[in-house]
Amino acid sequence: MVKELKDWPAQSPDMNIIEHVWSRMKEEAWKTKPKNLDELWEEEFSSQSERFYGSKGIQLQKDKKKNLSKINNWVSRVTNNLIPSVFKELPDFELMLMSVIYYQGKWMNQFDPKLTKKENFKTTSSGSVRVPMMNNHKYPLQSLRDAHLQAQVARLPLSDNYSLIIFLPLSQGKEGLKNVESQLTEEILNLLITQLEEKSPRATTISIPKLKLDSEFRLTETLSLLGE
Repeated sequence: MVKELKDWPAQSPDMNIIEHVWSRMKEEAWKTKPKNLDELWEEEFSSQSERFYGSKGIQLQKDKKKNLSKINNWVSRVTNNLIPSVFKELPDFELMLMSVIYYQGKWMNQFDPKLTKKENFKTTSSGSVRVPMMNNHKYPLQSLRDAHLQAQVARLPLSDNYSLIIFLPLSQGKEGLKNVESQLTEEILNLLITQLEEKSPRATTISIPKLKLDSEFRLTETLSLLGE
C-alpha cells in the first residue's frame, strides 16, 4: 500500500490517528500511595496531558490483567475493531503514549460483488487454492512491464490518495517472486509509481483475490536510533 501524498489530515473519512496516554505506578509505589492521588493526578498531570496530547490520559491500577484488557479494549473500540488488540502482555512502563493509526480504504473503481466467485489462485509451491476472486472486465488500469524486476506492475487507486501496487512476476513459481523481492528498493518503487501515474488508464480485465492484510512492526530499535 502506497501513500502518494506525504502529508495527510489527522482525521479523514478513511484515515484516523488517535493518541492516548497511560500511566502506571511501580509495584513498590502502591505501598506509599498518597490518599489524594486522584486529585494530584488531575492537577499535576491530566491537564498537561490534555494540553500536549489531546488526551487526559488514564491512570492504570495494580491489576495487570485488567490493565491489559483495558488498553486492548480501548484500541479495539477506537479502531472499530480493525485492530482487535495490541499487547499479549504489558511491557514494564510508568508512562506510555500510544498513537493508533488505522486506515480502511475504498476502491476508487468498485468491483461488482456479483462478479466475485471462487476461483483457483496459484501459490508459490506450484499448487493452487480456491479463494474468492474479485473480477472486473473493464477496469481502468494503469500498468507497465518492468524489465529489471521481470514483472508486470499495476496501480489500483484507493480512497484518501492511497494506491495498491501489485507486482506479478513474469515467471511462475518461487524464483520469479524471489527476484522481485530481492531487486525491489524504495528508489525503484518511487520510480515505478511516477511511471504509473503518467500512464493513461486502459480498460483491462483483471481478477484479484479478496485481500486482508495484517502486519506488525516493532519500533523499539528504530525509535532508539532517533535519540542517538
